[in-house]
Amino acid sequence: MYENFRWKVITIVLVVLGCAACLYYFDLKKGMDLKGGTELIYQIDVSRLNEKQKAGIQEQAKEVLERRLNILGLQDIKIRNQGRYGLSIHVPVTMDKERVKSIVQRSGKLDFKIVHERYKPLITESANYLESDPNHLSRLPAQDKLWIEEKIQKILDAKQHGTYDEDKNPLDVAKYIYTDSKGKKYGEAYILLHNTPTTRIPGNRLSNAYATTDQYLKPAVGFEYDSVGAAQSLKVTSNNIGRQMAIVLDGVIKSMPTIQAKISDRGIITGRFSKAEVNDLVVILKAGALPARLKSNPTELTTGPELGREAIETGELSIALAFISVFIFMIIYYRWLGLVADVALLLNLLIILAVMALYHADLTLPGIAGILLTVGMSVDANILIFERIREELARGKTLRHAFRQGYDKAFWAIFDANITTLITAVVLFQIGTGPIKGFAVTLSVGILSSLFTALFVTKVI
Repeated sequence: MYENFRWKVITIVLVVLGCAACLYYFDLKKGMDLKGGTELIYQIDVSRLNEKQKAGIQEQAKEVLERRLNILGLQDIKIRNQGRYGLSIHVPVTMDKERVKSIVQRSGKLDFKIVHERYKPLITESANYLESDPNHLSRLPAQDKLWIEEKIQKILDAKQHGTYDEDKNPLDVAKYIYTDSKGKKYGEAYILLHNTPTTRIPGNRLSNAYATTDQYLKPAVGFEYDSVGAAQSLKVTSNNIGRQMAIVLDGVIKSMPTIQAKISDRGIITGRFSKAEVNDLVVILKAGALPARLKSNPTELTTGPELGREAIETGELSIALAFISVFIFMIIYYRWLGLVADVALLLNLLIILAVMALYHADLTLPGIAGILLTVGMSVDANILIFERIREELARGKTLRHAFRQGYDKAFWAIFDANITTLITAVVLFQIGTGPIKGFAVTLSVGILSSLFTALFVTKVI
């Protein structure tokens, strides 16, 4: 019995130390309403879109960017329509503005296309001049060189004038950037690619993307297809074994591996990536491609806190008073049991804030109110337990027996109430976006931590 109690105490101490470490090593960031930030105003490039494609373009782009920048809904990023084809992105001062720009300005279009067979003489057992020499065309027979140059120029001209139709053209081009072993660029060239249903796998059929490593333990991006994408991948790779497949992201070839065997539901994108680049790519691929590119060089405006100083001070004061009131009420009504409940509430608050810091969540005034609401609701669990203990004591039971019965009888009522709320939070996370997801995550963490503190911590104390 003593050993069991000791391990329970050790568990609580480890949780407290872990939470303290999270708050020490990870800053708890303030959101736009408390700290201010930067407004980035982008214009959507609709020059190559017809009227049908322009319809609803803002909402489509906004939805994709919200998924990219705020997957869990924990960042205080606001995206609003600006004019006819503009988007205003409000970025908190605590976020890396340049990284946000990098993620936003990439279209996220991923494709897998077979390299044209006229490059075959460049690939020998001793060297691959296609991937090592920017002037590789000079190594080809004059007839092949002229033919490839003509096709590349024709496609580039069509793209420049907005007349290139990727769904109908059997050929495509993509840029390949040549870098040395240290990642330094020494050239670039356009590569001619096949673009037919039997030589192309569209990247919009991905079901998942994740960070991984290649065979040399270097950072890479892993991906998985949905059922349609897997069938297409199996078809294309089965018919092109021994040929090179270009992995094209936003019009740039990341790598050109040789197909060694059939590939169905998953693969890997290799290249000279840093870990940060891999993480950004994963975010972009998971969110999906933008319906149109955003024009570079956005308008930047520095913004102050959305709430005035008086509103912030008033909000902070009301929150502090509410928290103190709950503390005092519990001590007055339940005496030393109320003090135990207050300790559990403080630990509950510590756990929530630690999780928010760990996941780099932005702390907003409504968020603070929501956290305190969750903490306040956790008092209900302690009240149920304490009332059961009082009932057992009134029946003449010993203190030890009353405590055991109080926790046992209150357990299922507390468990059922919190589980039903947790189910609601899961549904909100699945169907919600932005702040709704953030509220669902915070609510879920609050529910789980309140269960831990009410049913485990207070019992040990």
